[in-house]
Amino acid sequence: MGEDYKFSFTLPEGATDASYGYEFENKGDDGLPAIIENNELFGIVPVTEYEPSENSFKVYAGAKTADGFEFIVSKTVALKSEHTDAAPKDHICDICGATLSEHTGGEATCTSKAICEYCGEEYGEVDSSNHNLENIPAKAATVTETGNKKYWHCLDCGKYFADENGTNEIKLDDTVTQKLPPEIIEGKGQSITAGEKKELTFRSNAAFGDFIRAQLDGKTLDETNYTVREGSTVVTLKADYVATFSVGEHTIGIVSQSGTATTTFTVAKAQEPTGSNSNNPTKSDSNTGSVNSVSQTGDNSNMALWVALLLISGGLMTVMCIYGRKKKHSTKKHN
Repeated sequence: MGEDYKFSFTLPEGATDASYGYEFENKGDDGLPAIIENNELFGIVPVTEYEPSENSFKVYAGAKTADGFEFIVSKTVALKSEHTDAAPKDHICDICGATLSEHTGGEATCTSKAICEYCGEEYGEVDSSNHNLENIPAKAATVTETGNKKYWHCLDCGKYFADENGTNEIKLDDTVTQKLPPEIIEGKGQSITAGEKKELTFRSNAAFGDFIRAQLDGKTLDETNYTVREGSTVVTLKADYVATFSVGEHTIGIVSQSGTATTTFTVAKAQEPTGSNSNNPTKSDSNTGSVNSVSQTGDNSNMALWVALLLISGGLMTVMCIYGRKKKHSTKKHN
């Protein structure tokens, strides 16, 4: 119906306290004061009260007779026409302007309001607790990659949560587990000789992209003294630099973002030359059988004896030579 519903009811003679009311399935009103003229009760049901989902409603009229008897009468009124709300739907009757319904249905989320199932418009407020969550499983950290704890991520608002109900909000950084400390996996326990020009290579299992610097005995190395390359992280000390190392144990460190991988190497003392010393007059091979072999015994008295014997031998040789010459000369004279 496109207009108010007006009705009347004839009252008994002398009736008093007249009133009326109406009733839809879900709402109504009663005890409304009526207009009475010539024993006629007049009532009205405004069009704005009509329920668009119902095809009829009831009206009531009541009063008190002259002898004090109260009574109520009712009547069912059929709605002779339906409201019209053509597209675009706005819940307002296109004919009478009555409000036909309110927004209904749909579901609000953490980023958007509910969508009315009738008109397709947003209504109400966002629901900050209604998230579209995906579960991110836990992942163990390695030397080259960070890991993470188990957490939930909202695909709509982008927030992170420690629980599946989306009540305990956290930051993404709270989910990260750090990389494991690196280790030296090649080059442990090497040994060289002092002054030896030899490259020394050490390999850390840390990611090459995490490399920061190299250290020797806790001090940062100048980059000119070594090279670094990928696979995972390979540091090579240059030969000329290695030749300057002092005797003893040294510690090499490869510093990466996830920690420092260390190991030791040893610099041994150089061996003294061995064998024949031809330039040393006090020493000779044992096969010479000469004074030098006596000298090697360390017995100075034997040395003196040998010298005396040599002198005596030399004197005898001289006497014999002189005697031989005289004898020869004498023989020549006799001849």
